[in-house]
Amino acid sequence: MKLHRPIGYLAIILALSLFFLQCNKGTDNTSGDLSLLKMLPENASGFVTINFKRIAELGLFKTMQESMKNDNSDKASEAMDTFRQFISQTGFVLEKDLQNGALAVFGDLGENKTQFVFLVQSTFELEKLITYAKSQNPDVKEETINGITYYHLKKTEQEETALCFPKPGLIAMGQIESLKKTIDIITNKGRSLMDNPALNHYAKKMHADALAGAAFIIPEKARSMQEKLTPPFEFDLSKAEAVTINLFFKSDVWSGELALISPNPEGNKKNANTLNMLKNMGVMLGPEVGEVLNGLTINANDKQVGINFSITKSQLEKLGKKAKESLPGMSAETSSEPSME
Repeated sequence: MKLHRPIGYLAIILALSLFFLQCNKGTDNTSGDLSLLKMLPENASGFVTINFKRIAELGLFKTMQESMKNDNSDKASEAMDTFRQFISQTGFVLEKDLQNGALAVFGDLGENKTQFVFLVQSTFELEKLITYAKSQNPDVKEETINGITYYHLKKTEQEETALCFPKPGLIAMGQIESLKKTIDIITNKGRSLMDNPALNHYAKKMHADALAGAAFIIPEKARSMQEKLTPPFEFDLSKAEAVTINLFFKSDVWSGELALISPNPEGNKKNANTLNMLKNMGVMLGPEVGEVLNGLTINANDKQVGINFSITKSQLEKLGKKAKESLPGMSAETSSEPSME
């Protein structure tokens, strides 16, 4: 499966959320993400939840800003200037205001017609936010349907994307078709993602203390991918149902859990063997890569293949430096650190 498009969408959405969104000063109730999932359409093929409040508590937003300040590249400098301008014009406080976010993906991952909708609970001065957005996008087109104003953004490779404010404390962005379905649900005219039995099941299993969680249904097409692989790299997705992910950060250590849900004991064993084989081959790429890969554990049982990882901040820095030295096209101005360490 090609994952670059959804990952690209998420990166764009996270960037936009930092510059265009303000979120609720809510309670410590961990059901925030689920409440957002209840507003997203039932026909989603997967979702991502983001605990912005937890990210802020860990100081990761401040780390990101420090990384941008210390990056001497023109792009980082331009991004920092834009961010400062946004703060001065809207009164936005990144660490204090962001709460939770939820992204739904529609269509099979990797397909050209994949769509998304991203929701964030928010408190904001609407007029200031709209004024700033228009100052950055003077040609923005407005359209009002059933009392909701859609602000049309630039077209993506697939379809036009829009931003709207469906009700107080909520910002929504996505392709028009899926965004309108979302508005219908918010106004009690449709079935939500939580009415989808499979996604409901995985949503309720997300870890409350995770920085981010995700679940994606395995498309039918992907279940035949093992036919294209030959020994020793065998991989059996014939009974695969979903992929789930939980991401954590504590004491300068990134950790996470990734599970391929598949009621296929023999297939799961085969998949774990293949992944461990690839891991062992990867260790030979160098000490920096090996150090990271040694933090992975891959196991299988009757119901799933599980991958658990633990990567320290220093390991990521070493890996980034190695990539900067090794990969073509990475200039001296390219930052070796991730945007949130």
